[in-house]
Amino acid sequence: MLSAIANFGKLSYFRSAPTRTTRNIEHDLFAEITRELLHARGANNFKASISPIERNSSLWALLIDDLLLPTNNLPAEIKAGILSLGIFSIKSGTKYLSGEGTLDDIIDINIRIMKGLRS
Repeated sequence: MLSAIANFGKLSYFRSAPTRTTRNIEHDLFAEITRELLHARGANNFKASISPIERNSSLWALLIDDLLLPTNNLPAEIKAGILSLGIFSIKSGTKYLSGEGTLDDIIDINIRIMKGLRS
């Protein structure tokens, strides 16, 4: 899904590391965002959660766009599952920013995605 993250900041850093795979890059982006969300949750700091929630939603939007490309060769069942998680994560972030919900679902989804990217 490198095409999905090509414009997601920090790509120049990853270009200088040719041994990195797309999965490694995606994992690291999710890990960075998740660390920030965990920090915001632990500090009970709504303001600190705004940027990582926005970045999380942007990352998911890019991944969803990539999943919908005809050139994406993932099996349909896997695509559907990832799409559902992405949509749910974006909606959960919007809900949290409007004063409802918690960061727990977003963090849980990201951790599950990171585990999948590492397997």
